[in-house]
Amino acid sequence: MPAQVKYRYTAHCCRDIKKTRAFYEDVLGFSLVQERDSNHEMTAKLLRMSWPFVVNLVFLQKDAFMIELQDFALHGVRGERDWAPNRAGLQFVSLDCKDLPGVLRKIPACGGVVLEDTHTGMSCCALDPDGQVLELLDMRIYAGAGLPKDAAQMPPIDAAWPATKFRHLAQVVGNMGASRRFYEELLGFTFVLARNSSRPGTAKLLRMPWPMELDLTFLVKDGMELELMHYPSHGTKPAQEWITNRPGLGFNHLDIRDLPRVIKEVPGYGGRVIEETNIGNACIVYDPDGQPVELVGVK
Repeated sequence: MPAQVKYRYTAHCCRDIKKTRAFYEDVLGFSLVQERDSNHEMTAKLLRMSWPFVVNLVFLQKDAFMIELQDFALHGVRGERDWAPNRAGLQFVSLDCKDLPGVLRKIPACGGVVLEDTHTGMSCCALDPDGQVLELLDMRIYAGAGLPKDAAQMPPIDAAWPATKFRHLAQVVGNMGASRRFYEELLGFTFVLARNSSRPGTAKLLRMPWPMELDLTFLVKDGMELELMHYPSHGTKPAQEWITNRPGLGFNHLDIRDLPRVIKEVPGYGGRVIEETNIGNACIVYDPDGQPVELVGVK
């Protein structure tokens, strides 16, 4: 029986939290939810950080997606993002943009980088100030389940549209069946749809060699859509080792009822419990591909 789960947020470690916050607010239209600090010894254990410990947190929201910006004040950051499009784990946040050219013009001035070689005319990838990949789509062309319209029939910008709209959080997986079992049967995500993409434009956007086959499964939890991606034509590179203070996306935070039962069942669904992070009411586990997930017990 799937656990009773609620999606809370997705963690994102920052080099400079003020700079990253300004990028998401000013360029992408995220809204501030909360600012706070945490210096609890048990939180340090949960995140595998040495003591003494403090993390400055800023929570920003776009539709059903919430991002927790983390600044590990005493520890700094370690390592770099290594974007390989077929590397297992969290890949990018996908956003519809009312004015894609306008968003792309803002990015360099706010500390990001436009990946010009990925520009398809209707979509483009960019890096935020921490090197985290973002997928940006022209909402005048894309609609519904991601099926592109004819660019020649692109409607004018509608003033009523938001500047950006959250589309999904993308994650590469090595075995679609195993990942679906983990997220649907264990964690209670709901299946939305599955489809295949083999378009040259998609390969260009994702920096993948052509020809390319891409299997996609869309799951949802509390309005937050998770896109599972599998490349049967190119294979899957192993996930990077989880380093809490590596810049960029880290893990999804899920509130769970009956946490002890779920932790006990994780290995049976192809995951692994990171035992040293278990603080009783919270624990980090790996999914079948080694992507960390933060599980927090609630009543």
